[in-house]
Amino acid sequence: ILPAKRRPVAFGLLMLGAAAALTCLAFSISRGMFIHTGLVVLSAIVAGATLKGRGSLRAVLLPTLLVIAAFVLYPLIFPEAFEAFTTRWAEGSKSEGRVFGDLGVFGRALYELYDFTRLVGEVPLFGYGMGAAGNAATTLGLKIGGTIPLLIAETDWARHFVDMGPILALLFIIFRIMLTINLGMQSLQAARRSGNPLSILLFGYVGVVLLYGLITGHGTVGGYGWIFVGLLMASIRVGRFDVQEKVR
Repeated sequence: ILPAKRRPVAFGLLMLGAAAALTCLAFSISRGMFIHTGLVVLSAIVAGATLKGRGSLRAVLLPTLLVIAAFVLYPLIFPEAFEAFTTRWAEGSKSEGRVFGDLGVFGRALYELYDFTRLVGEVPLFGYGMGAAGNAATTLGLKIGGTIPLLIAETDWARHFVDMGPILALLFIIFRIMLTINLGMQSLQAARRSGNPLSILLFGYVGVVLLYGLITGHGTVGGYGWIFVGLLMASIRVGRFDVQEKVR
C-alpha cells in the first residue's frame, strides 16, 4: 500500500508473506477466518483511500487483485482443501439457515451481539466468578446447575454475564464498545495525518476481536487479540510521531 521508497519490507518478501498467509487460509477451511480476512482486505482498501493521491489508486487496486487471484488459484492449487471448504460452507449454511434464515453465517455472527440477553434474570447479580464461563472451566469439568459452562454461554458477551453478573457485565460490554470506537477513530486519524496506513490495517483485525471476540474466555484468541490491541495503540502513537517529524 505504501510507496516503494517508504515500504519497510521488500516486495519479494511481502509477496512470500502474502502467499504464506493465503496458504494457511486455504487449509484452515474456517468460514469465520475467511470473513475476518475479508474485513482486513476491506481495511486495506480504506487505508489506500486515505493516502490522498499518494499511490491511492494502486493501494486500492493491489489488494483487490490479490483477492481475485486467490479465489481463482484456490481450487486449482489446493483442490481437496477447496472441496472440503465448500462442503463445510454448504453444510453450515443449511443448519444456520434453519435458525437465522437467509442471513446464514452472518446471522450467526450478529447473534453474538445479542445472545447475552437470554441470561438477563437467569444469572446471579454478581455472576458465578471470573473464569466460570471460560474454556478452561469447561475443560476442568466445572458445571453450573448441572450444565457445562460452554452450553450456557458460548459467546464472549454472554460469558461476561456468567462470570460477573448483569451489572458489571453490561459495564464491561459498554467499555469494549467505546474502546473499539475510540481506537477505530484514532487509527483513521493517525493514517490520514501521517500517510501511514498501518493503524487501519491493524484495526481491520483488532476491531471485531476487541468488540465481541473471545478475548476473555479463549486463551489463543485472547492472547493474540490483546497483543494486537497493543500493536494498534503503538501504531497510532507512531503515526502521531510521524506527523510531529513532518511539522519540524
